[in-house]
Amino acid sequence: MIPKVQLAPDYSISQLIAGGWQLQKRSDDAIEDLLQLSRLGITTYETSDTYSYGQSLLGRFLSRAQQSLPSDIFSGIQIHTRYTAPTTGSAPSKATIVDSIDRSLKELKVPRLDLLQLQWWNFNVPGFEETLSLIGDLRKAGKIHHIGVTNFGVHILDRVIATNVPVVTNQVQYSILDRRADNQLSAYAERYGINLLTYGALAGGFLGRKWISAHDPAAVPMSGKRFSHEYRSIIDLAGGWNTFQNLLRVLNTIASRHGCSPSAVALRWVLQKGPGIGVLIGASSPKQLLDLLPAFKIDLSPTDVTAIHKTVQHVNEDVGILERDVNSSLFAAIHSN
Repeated sequence: MIPKVQLAPDYSISQLIAGGWQLQKRSDDAIEDLLQLSRLGITTYETSDTYSYGQSLLGRFLSRAQQSLPSDIFSGIQIHTRYTAPTTGSAPSKATIVDSIDRSLKELKVPRLDLLQLQWWNFNVPGFEETLSLIGDLRKAGKIHHIGVTNFGVHILDRVIATNVPVVTNQVQYSILDRRADNQLSAYAERYGINLLTYGALAGGFLGRKWISAHDPAAVPMSGKRFSHEYRSIIDLAGGWNTFQNLLRVLNTIASRHGCSPSAVALRWVLQKGPGIGVLIGASSPKQLLDLLPAFKIDLSPTDVTAIHKTVQHVNEDVGILERDVNSSLFAAIHSN
């Protein structure tokens, strides 16, 4: 069973959160899969105002879930979504922000958003503090239960704290390949009572068996293999493709010993060593989730952890710096998706 974790005195979530990125090209065929994920223990789902039909799909899922799931499971389901600020131009207007929140409520068919996460990529766009304060006012008005932020490092969280808006989460990337949250952010977040939610535990699927001994898809662009350019960039930050292959072999050896998949070992490492209280995963089908569930039954020994750490390089940057640096390969990869 997937454990519950507490984000606030009145708010707990499943430790695994089902992400909505993979659902963008799916329609109502995804709803039965989401119902089965709920039966397997995932009760928390994430989407975004920028995902094509993501909120409306989860709204239809909620309607079906109320009819199809036992009441004790349905009553525990939460949907997290985002307000994404414009990446160019002037500050978003109050009307634009309110309209976006109202659209989220309408598409999700809920009276109140469980968790609204503010995403602000370009800090050359003004209005950050004003937007966060308005979101705080909308929370007081009953439209939002809790507020979170995404991809903010310490330098940005300082500005968040200064607004006195109650922020309960910060969602950031974290995996064996990307441990930047360990540098400064983890201790800072703990000091201010901000829970870290993490994504990218499987590096967009790269930390899986199918990539063992595989050719680098970035070096063979016509290979036909679909892959995330963002996570391929993360592999370079961790030492490159050959280093990554060494890591996969280590994960596979550990997995064989535990009788599970390399992906389950990678997820176990995040659950065991990571700073996050909840982990966002891209599993959008029951089969994918069942492959990962052994992560809750195994423990990595100190020897396992040492073997894993020896294979990868550690980046010393704070969270969010490289994602916003127009000269970084990670910035280019994100904007190529």
